[in-house]
Amino acid sequence: MSTEPLIRFRGLRKAFGANVVLEDFNMDIADGERIALIGPSGSGKTTVLRLLMGLDTFDGGEIEVGGVPLSRPSEQAKLARRQIGMVFQHFNLFPHMTVMANVTEAPRRVLGLSNAEAQARATGLLRMVGLEAKLNALPRQLSGGQQQRVAIARALAMRPRIMLFDEVTSALDPELVGEVLRVVRQLARESGMTMLIVTHEMSFARDVSDRVVFMERGRVAEQGPPDMIFRNPSNERTRAFLQAILER
Repeated sequence: MSTEPLIRFRGLRKAFGANVVLEDFNMDIADGERIALIGPSGSGKTTVLRLLMGLDTFDGGEIEVGGVPLSRPSEQAKLARRQIGMVFQHFNLFPHMTVMANVTEAPRRVLGLSNAEAQARATGLLRMVGLEAKLNALPRQLSGGQQQRVAIARALAMRPRIMLFDEVTSALDPELVGEVLRVVRQLARESGMTMLIVTHEMSFARDVSDRVVFMERGRVAEQGPPDMIFRNPSNERTRAFLQAILER
């Protein structure tokens, strides 16, 4: 990992009307680092991902990717954001497109790959997520776990440097969770990508991350190596949250 942060959040603020979701949010993320964001609903975890991805605008502070500020539109900011891929809670596949078309659409249109190049890349990624046999299927013909694995392949087809995962198992039936987590674990072990993972799966967060960040009321309340956070958190709110999750 580089000593210089790949991603910097500085004094970030975001409000939706009177609801302040992030307030003075600060965090540095190293190149290749895997971060698990945990915390109660409404603590701002998903908002952090959406602001980094450019799906929402922030009201104050700054985000930098590779030293490039994202607060103002520029060609550099556009290129920086192109390095980011995101997998959503609800798959967001194009329902009228086959699996192959879903995975090849953005590489062809955004990266300018030929059909043959895009299809070769997609085939390799679908093989990696165990869905090479489903190239011609439509999303409605797949299980939720299969759809989420297609969504992961689609994000990877853009060859991002940074991958964001937003509660990628929360919309799945319990028996399908494992197949998706296996793919993300494999990526974490083998890809070298920087990863931000919002999850309520605590054993997964502990297993896959270099650092766990506990968020509370739009700020970082506590952060540290997984063993420290899960075995001996210093923040009383972190302890109460983890106890409630484990009892559930």
